[in-house]
Amino acid sequence: MLFAAILPIMASAQNYNIGLSEQEKEEITNRVKQKIDAFLQQLQYVASKDYEVSNEAVKTTLALFIGQGGAYKLDGTWHNGVKMQTATLRKNRHGRPIYNKPVLMTRYLKNLQGLPYKRVTIEQVGAVRVDNLRRVGENRYETMAYFCQYFRGERDGGYYSDNTWKSVKVYVERIDVGGGMTWQIYLGDMKVQNITK
Repeated sequence: MLFAAILPIMASAQNYNIGLSEQEKEEITNRVKQKIDAFLQQLQYVASKDYEVSNEAVKTTLALFIGQGGAYKLDGTWHNGVKMQTATLRKNRHGRPIYNKPVLMTRYLKNLQGLPYKRVTIEQVGAVRVDNLRRVGENRYETMAYFCQYFRGERDGGYYSDNTWKSVKVYVERIDVGGGMTWQIYLGDMKVQNITK
């Protein structure tokens, strides 16, 4: 199966899931999947030709990410913001699909708003896969998730479409919200793993 073939080799499970119950692991995995579902749903609205709907969707989308699209500090290091990589089936000079340099998520969303298509469809294809969680701090974990995004842009005289498999880094932190502990989950950088017709 193509999806399985493009996934990176997983690290040894002995370094993962330290201090988490099976119920907690399942809850986090489900929440990560919900975040990715929400991301893909919002992209459809970002690409809308309705100015107000599109701008509101940009704000909602950025709230799903660490730093909410802006600079963020992680383990003592500042980052300019999360990045998104895109690709296209249009061929480079070697006859292969073009994998673009990652850009800030804010720029990606602006680019999506300005696409020259009359109608854009963005949908999830298949299930989201979530790696085992890796503990990186006392109440902090990281994982990678993988999903396939279908894109179709229509204009007079034709259309462009592709299926892009992407990976996304996910940050998970257990925080005290006053009435108890909860999981705070944010998406991070997204990279292209593969692109097909």
